[in-house]
Amino acid sequence: MNPVKKLKLHIHKKIYGKCREMKEMPPLTQYTLGDAEKLSLIYPVYVENKESLSKIFNNIKLYESYSPEILKNLNIIIVNDGSPLTIDWPEFNLNFSVLNIKENIKWNSGGAKNLGVCFASSERLLISDIDHTFPEETIDFCMKVTEKDNILCFNQIEFYDDGRSENLHSPHPNIFFLSKSNYFYLNGYDEDFCGYYGDDIFFRKYLLHLFPNKVFIAPVDSYIHEFKEAFKLRRKLNCRRLLLIKRYNHSKDMLRFNFTLGTQFTYRCK
Repeated sequence: MNPVKKLKLHIHKKIYGKCREMKEMPPLTQYTLGDAEKLSLIYPVYVENKESLSKIFNNIKLYESYSPEILKNLNIIIVNDGSPLTIDWPEFNLNFSVLNIKENIKWNSGGAKNLGVCFASSERLLISDIDHTFPEETIDFCMKVTEKDNILCFNQIEFYDDGRSENLHSPHPNIFFLSKSNYFYLNGYDEDFCGYYGDDIFFRKYLLHLFPNKVFIAPVDSYIHEFKEAFKLRRKLNCRRLLLIKRYNHSKDMLRFNFTLGTQFTYRCK
């Protein structure tokens, strides 16, 4: 057998064996009327240079052009994941909050997402990376999803710095729409994987295993934009050994770092 296939089979047997015992599914989430359309968009960010910072500002500012009906119910949560660069946030006409993680922990995006979810005041969540933006139609769709227990992934269109774009293609592995209660049912991201690149891939596989009939790709007209070259990083999947060691016994230990609440703005309807 191919060594790579053998390793994948070994990981599947060792890690997902215990997951099969979890038969009970969480109950449908009941939204209160006042929370029916509210949505929290969570972006972890790690900024090393001013060029990346300007791209981040541009992506956030894009949302200011959306309709008042969208913006009054959209909350954007930025989790500054120990960036070495001091960030002076400009004022955005958005419901906008920044959380600052004080320690610089390598590949701590999972921990940053856990913090963003804990801070979110809405039941509906969009979890993404800052190199992706959601068109107004996609935000509107997420605010109106009626099956509250569904978990959604999104097809994407790639954009490049030189103006090129590509056709719609398969979902990104770390962008989800789900309820806050389902996120905590999954125990969020396992922070034992922080320090390793690839925790998003495992979180997705675990999610698909626990919710095999609840994870869907959103309709083709609800997609995301990905900006490829502006946020390019060197990355190498290096969490396979930890997957084998842990056998995926979730630590259930969240927020292993110090953090503070930073900049906040409130949307003002014009």
